[in-house]
Order: sequence, then structure tokens, then C-alpha cells
Amino acid sequence: MSELKIIEATYFVPEIGEDRGTNVIEQLSAEIIDGVLIYNGLYNNIFPDNFKGYYKRLKIKAEYKKKLFTRYYNENEKINLLNDLGKNKEQMWWEQTWIQIFFILGALAGIISFFISVI
Repeated sequence: MSELKIIEATYFVPEIGEDRGTNVIEQLSAEIIDGVLIYNGLYNNIFPDNFKGYYKRLKIKAEYKKKLFTRYYNENEKINLLNDLGKNKEQMWWEQTWIQIFFILGALAGIISFFISVI
């Protein structure tokens, strides 16, 4: 069972108010995979757009490890909920800083050795 649970999710027009927004708990909960909610931000692909032409925001109230969190997203902003809550410390191997530094130094060494061999 996932430790991440969406308690409330509302897609709304700020000028009209959250209370008149669209409940999107079901759609967002369906996007949770392996206990993580990552979504590319094209909200209109999964949410009904009841206010076409208006700027909208997304409010997510979630429970993670029995603690409640609330996070707001601008329209079409990418969602990476555990990272956004500061709870996901796991990174993909290519996102780790020391790997990136290693590749940059390797590339610089390759360029320098190329120029040394040409001269």
C-alpha cells in the first residue's frame, strides 16, 4: 500500500475561488505509481476544463506517512509531489551531483587531450 494518498485536489480559477473549482482527486490518484505522483503538467489531458480560457491553479492536499501537506501548482506546472514536499531523497543515478561532475571532468579531459594531440 502506498504511503502517499491524495486527500483533496481542486482545479480552480483563482478569481472565482477554490470552492467553485473542479474536484480532481480521482484523476490525480490514478496518476500515483509506486507511491509517487509525477505528472508532466498538461492538466487538461486528465482534468475536465470547466473554465476554458481562464488561468487556473491546482491545489493538492496529500497525506504522506500520516502527515498532511498542502501544495499549490500553477496551471500546467510539473508535479513531482514527493520532491516538492522535500520527502523524496532518492534520485536517478544521472541526477546525482558527483556523477554529473565526473562526466563534465571527463569531457573536459577529452577536449584537452584532443587539443594536445593535435598540437
